[in-house]
Parts: sequence; structure tokens; C-alpha cells
Amino acid sequence: SQGYSDTFTLAAGIVQAANAGALVINVSLGSYGDSQAVRDAVAYAESRGAVVVAAAGNDHTSNQISFPAAISSVISVGSVDAKLQQAYYSNSGQGLDVSAPGVGIQSAYGADMLVIGDGTSQATAIASGVLAYAISRGVPPGDSAAAWLQQSAQPLSQSADRVGAGLVQTQSK
Repeated sequence: SQGYSDTFTLAAGIVQAANAGALVINVSLGSYGDSQAVRDAVAYAESRGAVVVAAAGNDHTSNQISFPAAISSVISVGSVDAKLQQAYYSNSGQGLDVSAPGVGIQSAYGADMLVIGDGTSQATAIASGVLAYAISRGVPPGDSAAAWLQQSAQPLSQSADRVGAGLVQTQSK
């Protein structure tokens, strides 16, 4: 309720999603602490054909992506603004895979409420939705889906260490 969790709860959630048959697992959170429990949960989910998509972080660091997005097999998502530039808060660096809109995103909140928020969490939810849509349209799940997300991204004017392969999109180039 306070917006905090721990790595064991996250790991359990990833495993539960994989056991339920999820093909895309959205992790709209992160920390700078690495965890073997989370790494094991991600590996387990991937062994069951799931793709894990995670937020790069909101601390405007240019050389560190938060965990679990920093795990090489996880799709790490940064945020761009309406001008398709790296959002002012978005973490970036080597290993950033793609970006998605993350500024001024309208979301459902509670019963009959909408909020507007900024963050790589919002961008990650959008990237996860694009990936789930692609899988529903025939892109094979697993590693192929992760590669598709990067290959179909719209290249942006900033370097890959700031925006990854570019802006996620539902249509292949």
C-alpha cells in the first residue's frame, strides 16, 4: 500500500505469472540491488516461454539501469517525451533495449478514477502491451518476441545508450 516491496515478493510474482501461462511479464518497478532470487525467477519464466519486460528507472542516471531491467535477457525500457527525446528522468546506458512514451500518460487508478503520470513504469506497460499484441498477431513468444520488439522499433535521433533501439511500435518496418 506504500509502494514498497522486496525481491522475494517480486520473484514470487514472476514465478506465479509464469506458472499461470503468461507470455509477457511486465515489471514496472526496479531497484539498484541485484538479487539471485529475481534472477532465478526471470530464468524460470523464460524457460517457460515468457518474456520479462522491466523499467529502466527514473533517476536520470546515464550509466545504470535498474534491476531487473539490467538483467541481459530482460527487455529494459526507457522513456521518451512527446518530442521523442529521452525523458528528463529516464535512466539510460549500455543495455537499454527500447523506449516508449512515458510522460503525461493517463492511467486508470482505483474505482472510476484516472491519473496522469510520468515514468519508465508507464513506458514499460506500453512496451509490454505492444509485445503482447505482437504475440497475439503471430510473433512467436520467447526470445523471438524480444528480438521482434527491438527490430520493429522506430529509430530515434538520440543514441542507443539513451533510447535503445528506438520507439516501440506495433507495425514492423
